[in-house]
Amino acid sequence: MESLQPQIERFDNSLAELSPQKTLNINVGVLGHIDSGKTSLCKALSTIASTAGFDKNPQSKERGITVDLGFSAFIIRIPEWFMQKHQDNIKSYEFIQFTLVDCPGHASLMKTIIGGASIIDMMMLVIDAQKLIQTQTAECIVLGEILMDKLIVALNKVDMFEESKRNEMIETQCKKLQNRFGFTRFGSHVPIIPCAAAPRAGIQAQLSEEEKKTDNIGQAIGITDLINSFLNNLEIPDRVVKNQPFLFSIDHCFQIKGQGTVLTGTVLSGSVKQGDTIELPALKQEKKIKSMQMFRKPVTSAKQGDRLGICVAQLDSSLIERGIATTPKSLLSTDLIVALVKKIPYFTEEVKNKAKFHITIGHQTVIGQSIFFTAKDPSEMDNFEIQFSKAALMNNKSVVSLDTSIEYQFVNDIKAQKLQQQKKPQEEEKKGAQSSQSQVPIYYSVIKLEKEIFIQPQSLLIASKLDKDISAKQCRLAFYGQVISLGQNQEALYNIRIAKEKVKVGKIDRIMTPSQVLVKDIFKKETAPEVFMNKTVTLMALDIEGVITGTFGKSGKQKVDLKQQLTAEQQEILINTEVQLKVKVYSKELAKLNK
Repeated sequence: MESLQPQIERFDNSLAELSPQKTLNINVGVLGHIDSGKTSLCKALSTIASTAGFDKNPQSKERGITVDLGFSAFIIRIPEWFMQKHQDNIKSYEFIQFTLVDCPGHASLMKTIIGGASIIDMMMLVIDAQKLIQTQTAECIVLGEILMDKLIVALNKVDMFEESKRNEMIETQCKKLQNRFGFTRFGSHVPIIPCAAAPRAGIQAQLSEEEKKTDNIGQAIGITDLINSFLNNLEIPDRVVKNQPFLFSIDHCFQIKGQGTVLTGTVLSGSVKQGDTIELPALKQEKKIKSMQMFRKPVTSAKQGDRLGICVAQLDSSLIERGIATTPKSLLSTDLIVALVKKIPYFTEEVKNKAKFHITIGHQTVIGQSIFFTAKDPSEMDNFEIQFSKAALMNNKSVVSLDTSIEYQFVNDIKAQKLQQQKKPQEEEKKGAQSSQSQVPIYYSVIKLEKEIFIQPQSLLIASKLDKDISAKQCRLAFYGQVISLGQNQEALYNIRIAKEKVKVGKIDRIMTPSQVLVKDIFKKETAPEVFMNKTVTLMALDIEGVITGTFGKSGKQKVDLKQQLTAEQQEILINTEVQLKVKVYSKELAKLNK
């Protein structure tokens, strides 16, 4: 089990030659089922702990689980081979700081996990080597498929296998996981790294009470392999700074006596300098930045992707735990949004119009009700380059909007792509995943929220049923997508033409000739003839079409000329059977949504 790869030296922030300008920050989401060892693995990897690292939350200590997002980090010098591979994107950097975002593993805390998803650049899924895929592991895989092209699997607690059979057991468990991941967008070649964050657990029964209190018993296994896997699978993010307002995702807030209030979080877009004024939209307050730090190291500026602590004066820390800070007046609040969405195939229930879901955007989760529709011509949806990850907050590669001059098609519920196994060569994996994703039906959704929240267009949106029984083995994540518009202009929104099919049913009254029948009960007798003239109807018993050509008497009956001659046998079958008329009407659901 010993690594054949050379050791990679990790630094803390005391290294003299370190500077923010030379250091690229990469946020790694660490997800997994409760008790899979996420926090222990973060501790084994890290050289820097932040204010919320390693389960410092009182509830975490009491319950023995992570209940909030935890942050820690380690810094490495960029290897020569990595520099050559990414020379166009990384030439100004000498170091990489991997910030580990330790997400809760308990099902009841899924909205906290989703909230943390908007800030991560890559994802590590921690799996218990003995238990493999558990309920929350599966939900984390679904979340990973929404957010990432690549995933690293840390097969933790391999020290629990008997040493003489360890390699054999690891190989067996890896094959099981590869088969399972073959049905995901990551494919069966997903990197799986055997590791053990706290090997003392494997020999716990042999320890004395004094030894059990010792922090470090045994050396962590697989750490070097994990770091190399980070490097091998890292896609250098495009840190866009120009022409973007400053947007900062706040994950913690606390007071420092004599200095002020510190907001810690991640810069989602733009840049910021010491002395700038920022707005806290939820509080309707503006504050001037006194000072800033990155992992306790003073800095005077920060840009997109950086982990940052911002110190401001005269702010009550109890008023804000999570939220957004931004360039003043750059963020609007709304309770009505338009999004492009896809259904998650693992969600087994129907996603119907006007059903209520938990809508999560950043750290905000509110109840919302949706109306779904799509372009009448599917080719109109083909050119949309939809960003369904945190990159959507930053890259305006595609500005999608609703065109009020065209007609859309109402849908009763949204469909998902069928799951299929993807066993492709590794070099084709990403390409295969992308083409697979492009086949997923895409829908428009107008979502009415129960209360206003602050949203940036192109934000990631995830809809879920978080009130479902957490002990049930079923996916609670229903659909996801990208916010393309905020519904400030409600009048224009309600003028969108969404066509829906209305079916009117009548009966055949009599057979006039082999090519003409008389029908009744489709319309009221006072209905004007121009309403139904030349409309196509279907004789349901034989699936034969005809056209309404006129009225018969004053009793509300219509003459229908058929598109084919009826045989004597067919005429006998048709007497008193159903006739259907399908009429196109424009949906009024959008207008009703705001009432």
